[in-house]
Amino acid sequence: MSEFVDKMQVATKAQSALLKAEMKRTKITAVLVVISVLCMLIALLGLNAGFYFYLMEQQPQQAAALTLAGTNFVLGVIPLIVANNLQPSDEEKLLQDIRDRAYESATGPITQLLSPTKSLDGLSPLIGLAIKTLIKK
Repeated sequence: MSEFVDKMQVATKAQSALLKAEMKRTKITAVLVVISVLCMLIALLGLNAGFYFYLMEQQPQQAAALTLAGTNFVLGVIPLIVANNLQPSDEEKLLQDIRDRAYESATGPITQLLSPTKSLDGLSPLIGLAIKTLIKK
């Protein structure tokens, strides 16, 4: 039994170390993504200003501003449409299925032990109802 406990402690410590390393990598990635997004926003502002001045030479100011606003709106809506249409990958579906089956197999016997109502329901509906009420409390 001691050997089993030692193996479980090693596995737990290894998992903890892996989680810490993953969190550190995720934090660094998030910071770099934020920096990248800020740089892209600054570039977008410059691009908008340049495009506005280009349109002003060819159109009145109001038409240039409306053209630019419409273009920005369309470019802003496209990622939202794409994000709403994302579906879980096959790998994610497989992992969800494995998780659900593992949960069912782990809790199945416990649920049957804690729920004697299935066997008593056939004997008497009143007894089954009373036991269900007591379990809910």
